[in-house]
Amino acid sequence: MKKKSVSGSLIKGAAVLGIAGILCRMLGLVYRVFLSNIIGTGGMGNYQLAHTVFVIVLTVATGGVPVAISRLVAARMAKRDPVGAHAYFMISLKFLACIGFCCSLLLFLLSAPISRFMGLESAERTLKVVSPAIFLVAIESAYRGYYQGMQNMTPTAASQLVEQATRIIFGLCFAGLLVHKGDEYGAVGAMIGLSLSEAAGCLTLLVFKRKRPPAYERRECPLSFRTGLEKLLTMSLPMTVGSAVLPIVNSIDSAIIMTILLDIGYDAANAASLFGLYMGFVTPLISMPAVLSTAVSMAVVPALTTARVNDRRDTEKKQIVLSLKISTLMGIPIAAGMYALALPILKMLYGTLTPVELDTAAELLRIVAPGVLFLAVSQILGGVLQGMGKISLPVINLLMGAVVKIVMGASLIRTPELNIKGAAIGTVVCYMVTAVLNTFAVIKCAEIKFPFWDCIFKPLLASAVMASAALFIHSSTDMLPHTLSLILSIVAGVIVYGAVILLTGAWKVEDMKKFTGKKTRCPPNVWVR
Repeated sequence: MKKKSVSGSLIKGAAVLGIAGILCRMLGLVYRVFLSNIIGTGGMGNYQLAHTVFVIVLTVATGGVPVAISRLVAARMAKRDPVGAHAYFMISLKFLACIGFCCSLLLFLLSAPISRFMGLESAERTLKVVSPAIFLVAIESAYRGYYQGMQNMTPTAASQLVEQATRIIFGLCFAGLLVHKGDEYGAVGAMIGLSLSEAAGCLTLLVFKRKRPPAYERRECPLSFRTGLEKLLTMSLPMTVGSAVLPIVNSIDSAIIMTILLDIGYDAANAASLFGLYMGFVTPLISMPAVLSTAVSMAVVPALTTARVNDRRDTEKKQIVLSLKISTLMGIPIAAGMYALALPILKMLYGTLTPVELDTAAELLRIVAPGVLFLAVSQILGGVLQGMGKISLPVINLLMGAVVKIVMGASLIRTPELNIKGAAIGTVVCYMVTAVLNTFAVIKCAEIKFPFWDCIFKPLLASAVMASAALFIHSSTDMLPHTLSLILSIVAGVIVYGAVILLTGAWKVEDMKKFTGKKTRCPPNVWVR
């Protein structure tokens, strides 16, 4: 049977997840546009509230468990112990199934008091309909963590695409069928589609798992359930706390923004307008590139774990240095592009905004654009620290950044000249603090030198040339339709950036090989997907 190196390729895994993530985000954008047109603002209010509660409960139910599974499985495979790797998967599957079932049941039973507490009693039905999805996502998390530990990202990517396609088809269909009963019923239909999409994603992962089951699944493992669960919880609890930080901080931040805007003299309508521009139009643009950095972060954990377990320090250092390069080579040009083309991008996406609203949103986007770089660095290097076994460090660094965000944002918003811009500045500083702390931690723990020229100077130079070229093309093609002109300028910028990066030597062909270390083969007659 065919044997495959379990060291894998970080770049390949990140590319698979990144492409799937971008496609899912694009499909998700299309879905939300059509859904909002079907169920209206009232239905979207019910949908958004239920989705917010769903994400919070999901964070509690799964949190950092998938990453912990990935590390444990990668460590056992690095020691040529596929039986132990599968044992950890089975333990995590049972644990997550139990937790997911309990959380689903609690959400169903408490849907009425939760909806009353959130101030929207009509969302009760929507919460009940989405509650089974918690259990399904918990099951999916176990399978995805297992596959990522095996450094096979294809099942995860395939399940994400199947989920999104199912959500679009069934979510829009059921929303359209039920909306005649009322806007809240349209939201119920959308959540039916969400639950069905998670079921489809779960089924996709099961098909991959059972398509060609390894022989070692039938072997007994000396690892006890209690021992395996203790290791899983010890590793996952800090990451669960970390994954819950940003949703909680964002909720606090939202309440602070509205309260302070009202305190400094804005009426309710203007405060809501500023808040909506920032949270509804600008913030989602910053989170879009995070799909790529999240993919790299997910791929780097098992790769570094394998190198560390096999005591391949040279390979580990090369992977870490290349992770540093990827974070800046990716973050700097995206941040520069968003800053340079802020107004054209917003004009293309949100043509219904007034000129004044467009100018305000563009100013906010220029402020938060550097946050793309800092977010990419903090996410990728957070994955590096997890892969090195420093699980608590990224969480501590993120908590420190979150405190800075709340304190700085609250103080700056009170300045009348800044108002909502203070919140944007606080967000950028939060990501910057986290990124700097993660960078110093990686350099210290890995005992490496920071490659300033390849990570900072050359990408900055290339991004400056890129932004200039993009602006020139955009101004030269202003007689064309706006969307076409913007696309041409972005394509030209990407080509120019890639050319300058290659000419300056910031990215070399040899870099593509650095994520594949010494191959570790499995025992004879053991098939590894």
